[in-house]
Amino acid sequence: MAKKKSNVDLIIREILLITEVLIEQGLSMNQNYPKSFTKSTKKGPKVIVAPSGDDFDSRVFFDPELSYSEMYKILIKDNAYNIKLIDGAILSLYYELSTGGSVMNHRLIFFPSTELLSLEDDNGMDLSEDVYSDIINQNIYPFPLRLDFDLENAISIDHPASHLTLGQYKNCRIPATAPVTPLKFIKFILRNFYYNFYKDRISVNSYFDQGYINLDDTIKEEEKTNLSYFVI
Repeated sequence: MAKKKSNVDLIIREILLITEVLIEQGLSMNQNYPKSFTKSTKKGPKVIVAPSGDDFDSRVFFDPELSYSEMYKILIKDNAYNIKLIDGAILSLYYELSTGGSVMNHRLIFFPSTELLSLEDDNGMDLSEDVYSDIINQNIYPFPLRLDFDLENAISIDHPASHLTLGQYKNCRIPATAPVTPLKFIKFILRNFYYNFYKDRISVNSYFDQGYINLDDTIKEEEKTNLSYFVI
C-alpha cells in the first residue's frame, strides 16, 4: 500500500501546480518555488512552507509606520512571494503545520502592484488581449487582501481562526469557515479578479478542478449565528 502523503507534501504539490500552470499560461512574470523547513517555537517545532524557504518576518504586515507601497517593495526585495503576475500583483502562500501535519497557521496574500499598468509590460507582452481586459480596465481600483488562519490565537467573534482581511484594515476580519488550501485561494483570486483569463485559459482546461487537500471547518457556531462569513 502506498504511503499516504502528508499535508506538507500536498500543500507544496498544489503550490507547484499553481506555479507551473501560471508560467505555462503566461500570467506569471516571476516566481519563487515553495520549500519546507522546521522552525523551533516556544510551543514546539513547526513545519513551515514558504516561498523559497524564507522565514519572512510577518510583522511587516502589521507595522503602522509602513505605507502599502513600502510593504510591497519589502515583499519584492525579500522574495517573500510565490508568484509575481504580469500586472505586478504578487501572490504569497505561507503555511505553518504541526509535526503531525495539522495546519496551524497560514497567510495567503494578494497584493496588487503600486505602479500603474500600461498596455505593454516590461517584458514586451501585449496586455491588450481580451484575456487581460480585467487587468487594464481604467475604472479598477486594486486593493490588497489576505486570507489568514491562526488556530492557536483564535478568539471567537473577535478574531476568528480563519478570516479574510480587505485593504489592510487592522480590524477587518471577516470569518471564513475553514483554513484555505492553495488551489482554493488561487481559484478565488483568478475567478474574481482575472475572470477572462480564468475562463479562457484555466477553467476550460480544468487545471485547478482537482485539489489534493481537504481541511476541516473551524468556524464557531456563534460566529455563524452572529456574523456574516465566507464559506470555503
